[in-house]
Amino acid sequence: MGTDIKKAGETTDRFRFSAAVAAWGMILRGSKYRGNATGEDVVSPASGARGSDPDGYRAEFIRLVQAAK
Repeated sequence: MGTDIKKAGETTDRFRFSAAVAAWGMILRGSKYRGNATGEDVVSPASGARGSDPDGYRAEFIRLVQAAK
């Protein structure tokens, strides 16, 4: 895994996808830190950050969130 130097404000697909997963976890737990996050706030960035998904795990996560909405 090489080092990618990003400009300020840029993130990797991995980071954005994991942030969407974390947000979904906060929604499911009813965390006070979730703010007003919704399922759509999870699906949209997760879909945009799907990137390489050879085993389909990211696609399955997105489907599960959509089904739960």
